Amino acid sequence: MPSKQSSADFDLRLKMRFERQLAPKLSRIMTTVAKDVAQNITQSGAFGALIVNTQEAAIEAELLAHYRKVGTVFSRKLSVRLPSAIGITGAESAILQADLEALYVNRAKAAAQQIVKTTQKNIVQSVNMQLKQATGLTGIDPTKLGKDVGSQLARNGRKRAIGISTTETQTISELSKTAEAAVLSNAVTPPTKTWVTQGDSRVRDDHIQADGQVVGLNDSFIVGGESLMYPGDPSGSPAQTANCRCSSIVDEETIISSRGATA
Repeated sequence: MPSKQSSADFDLRLKMRFERQLAPKLSRIMTTVAKDVAQNITQSGAFGALIVNTQEAAIEAELLAHYRKVGTVFSRKLSVRLPSAIGITGAESAILQADLEALYVNRAKAAAQQIVKTTQKNIVQSVNMQLKQATGLTGIDPTKLGKDVGSQLARNGRKRAIGISTTETQTISELSKTAEAAVLSNAVTPPTKTWVTQGDSRVRDDHIQADGQVVGLNDSFIVGGESLMYPGDPSGSPAQTANCRCSSIVDEETIISSRGATA
């Protein structure tokens, strides 16, 4: 059985592979938004930025497809290693997939709405910044304003796409692992889970303090004074969840023992 740290390291490599797949897709959507803003400003002036299509449906669709792909891998982390005699049953698998699908749909919608909300805020800030810089000039050239605002939004969007991909991949991978463990534990003897960091200079102080923390599967980790069910738990603040690379490692031996006792 692999060590907790080696399991966390392997999880991170998988997560990074998925992040690299999502980031360019989100970046293209945000570039489309930036171009739309630039065109609207050119045609209608500064107020044209307010009628932009923020591509919420496209973002939600990309996130949902990504969640399903990530979940397919991370919701099988334990079951693929169980001895066949105590392997996951068809009924358990059906319950797990149904539960996860509902979680994915809800999360995709909520995340897309938050992304759009931030995009709208960025659009207003960018327009105001460019207008402020143009103060004192004779008139405002809508073509130049549109180009400048669009370029700024596109640059910002590329950076945001990377951060969103990291955070959303983390959230879904850890959520899927936790959901699988809950089904496999069969509520007979709930296993424990351990918070494991990457142990490098990029780990934030609160997560260093949480490293090695052990709690029950159905209990929350306490990280920086916040209750998190797993690293990247979206109920936590961005200070504790954004760009998190930690992992929760479930005690497999307890699951194997409990399933063996009920086989």
